[in-house]
Amino acid sequence: AQLDTLELGWFITDLKSTGNRLYAASWDFAIFIVDISDPTTLSLVNTVYTEDFNNGMDIDKSLLAVAEGQRGISFYNIGNPDDPQLIRTISVGQNESVGVDLRENFCYVARLYYHPNDVTLPPWEGGLSVLDYQFMNNIVLDAKHDLQDGFDVLAFQGVVYLAADGQMNVYQHGPVGDRPTPTPVVPTATPTPTPTLTPTNTPRLIPTATPVPGNPTATSTPVPPTHTPTPVVVPTHTPTPTSTPQPGQPTPTPSPASGGTADAVFDFSQSVLTDNGWSGAMLGGFGGNPGGFAKVIPLSESYFPQSADDKGLMLMVSPVAGAEKDEVCFVYATEGVEVGHNPVLIRAHLRAEDDGGNAEIYVGALKGSFTQGGVDGSLAFISPKNSRNFLTAKRVNCYYEPDDQVTKITPFIQVVATKAGGSATVYVDRVEVFILKPGQVLNADLFRAAW
Repeated sequence: AQLDTLELGWFITDLKSTGNRLYAASWDFAIFIVDISDPTTLSLVNTVYTEDFNNGMDIDKSLLAVAEGQRGISFYNIGNPDDPQLIRTISVGQNESVGVDLRENFCYVARLYYHPNDVTLPPWEGGLSVLDYQFMNNIVLDAKHDLQDGFDVLAFQGVVYLAADGQMNVYQHGPVGDRPTPTPVVPTATPTPTPTLTPTNTPRLIPTATPVPGNPTATSTPVPPTHTPTPVVVPTHTPTPTSTPQPGQPTPTPSPASGGTADAVFDFSQSVLTDNGWSGAMLGGFGGNPGGFAKVIPLSESYFPQSADDKGLMLMVSPVAGAEKDEVCFVYATEGVEVGHNPVLIRAHLRAEDDGGNAEIYVGALKGSFTQGGVDGSLAFISPKNSRNFLTAKRVNCYYEPDDQVTKITPFIQVVATKAGGSATVYVDRVEVFILKPGQVLNADLFRAAW
């Protein structure tokens, strides 16, 4: 009989417990801590947000190890089980870590394998990696066995079992029984000789060194300077205010300085898509396809090195087996952008996950606005790009010259799965709109695809 249900998030991938606390790894870039003291009334205690998908986990006393996608293994101190504290994250290779097992201060990791489409590039090896975490401040790679995919791992009594691609591999590693604890070598301090003091009835004076001509006078009792730490000021992002148009007056639009300042910026810094001025109300697009998955998430700094906030929009699509249509992710600016009758440049900063997917990516604009009169179906878009062309951060530029009837356009992004391509993930750091006004001198960098 089912006792209870607790809605947590997207794709719970592993569960581990200690006492009456359960840890749930999720592809939602989160680890959920659940109170299971009463199985009929589960409750969420805390959520730890991560920088990548979370796969397998394991617990060793007060240590939680999480296979955090391509980042590697993240170690948490769960001395306070309700509030895990990240100790450090250790990379175990380029490809994704999926399984983890802790035994006798060794961390055994199962990794996926990936071969790039570019035959000149070496493969991202998968298989088994072993980390020695006996000293947390000096975690080292103790062993590595590269082969095809490794999906899960189990270590016991000096033997390691790896679930590989269609087979199980067995390795010899680690102790049989308890791992001996090394005895730390403590250096013996050399005793400092104590000078013999001669008693005297004369009050002791603090001697002053005789000054040497040309040198500053030194005293025998220097007063060490007091170190006052300089406070670190964390910069805060202040949004650029926009002026409110008055009745009868045209909407003011700032002119880009040398073509470098966007008239509208959507940076996806808010955790809810609609709070960023975008919508997924038609996630499956105009063709009635199944909708994919769209969510604003934290992004690794390495994904977009020049990102202002390390947050962005994640779009995921997959082919649907046995169905006529595959998944589509269609998102758009809810209110549209006022452009007058000027041509515009829409620029999307994006990249794709190197997961073997092969989706089509569209960046474009619809004529009109969904909230003011609707869109008329005509659009401009950059020819669909293969997601495998965006394994590093790039810009996609779309130029749109509206007709005389248009004063608003609706920027959009669409990712379309293909049956031949498999699942794909696309990340969007921000979307910018530049209004190109007559007589304006534009910098050529405005149109470059490179970041």
